[in-house]
Amino acid sequence: MAYQYHVFVSYRRKPPAQTWVHDLFVPELRNWMGTELGYGDVFFDEDSIGEGSSYTPKLQSALRASRVMISVLTAEYGQSPWCTIEYRSMMAREKLNGMRTPDNPGGLILPVKFSLSSAFPKAFADVNPVDFSSFATANPAFRSSALFSDFSAAIRRLCTPLSAMLGAVPAYDPDCKVLTIAEAKRHIQKPPLNARIQL
Repeated sequence: MAYQYHVFVSYRRKPPAQTWVHDLFVPELRNWMGTELGYGDVFFDEDSIGEGSSYTPKLQSALRASRVMISVLTAEYGQSPWCTIEYRSMMAREKLNGMRTPDNPGGLILPVKFSLSSAFPKAFADVNPVDFSSFATANPAFRSSALFSDFSAAIRRLCTPLSAMLGAVPAYDPDCKVLTIAEAKRHIQKPPLNARIQL
């Protein structure tokens, strides 16, 4: 077996971020990856896990079969056991392959900032996110607004760091570690009482 997906999209399944990812982000990402990179195999759970399929095994398989991850960061992202499984598993792969070090500062996770909050998982403290917070709306009218062209252009620019990351992906490892729910719960971030909004 080999890699099946170029990108795994990790996000909290809760509106408005869930709606934004489904209706706007993933469709534009696939369009621009195809146009700019010539490929666009994106794992997005809402259309990649078939009806009647077991969620947990498919998710674990998709994580192993994905080259890189885009994490859509909200204040609640680190409170989700599934999001924690996803980003912690990918960070373990980075560590195993000597990434996020002074000699090799790149990684396999590209964080996208949806929320204005400062309450993201501590593991992302030293990872520079791409700021999409100015496009954070689930309003269906956004697609016909003047701002949508800026959003689409931002997705297009996202293909540049994605291309660099995809060019540095380690060889496929079928035994790559994926956290269990029990392991993930040790890293779940409690809701902060002093989260700051960053304008």
